[in-house]
Amino acid sequence: MTARRGAFVERRKALGFTQESLAQSAGVDRSTVARWESGKVDPQEWQRPTLAKVLRVTLTDLDALLYGPGSKSRSTRKPCRFPPCRLSTTMKSRHWSLRAGYRPATSEEIRLNASN
Repeated sequence: MTARRGAFVERRKALGFTQESLAQSAGVDRSTVARWESGKVDPQEWQRPTLAKVLRVTLTDLDALLYGPGSKSRSTRKPCRFPPCRLSTTMKSRHWSLRAGYRPATSEEIRLNASN
């Protein structure tokens, strides 16, 4: 385990979480928590709000736990509104259309268009 992740591990233990229970609360696999703690990978941007809530810290405090005090998130990308998901091919197309801001027509809109 790298020294920079020691604070992350200590916070997890202080709240009484095992890697398994933290993973379950954050909606990830236990091996993902192990990789976060070892410093091999960082939590994805879309995972950070949930992780901060589970650890009862702010996002700024979470960054301090991960990268040391006074540091900022390594990612310069804006977090995605929709986390990646495992959907069927047909559902993925709908998911991506929702990401782009499109929405399916309501039954009222369909009825109005059919009557014109």
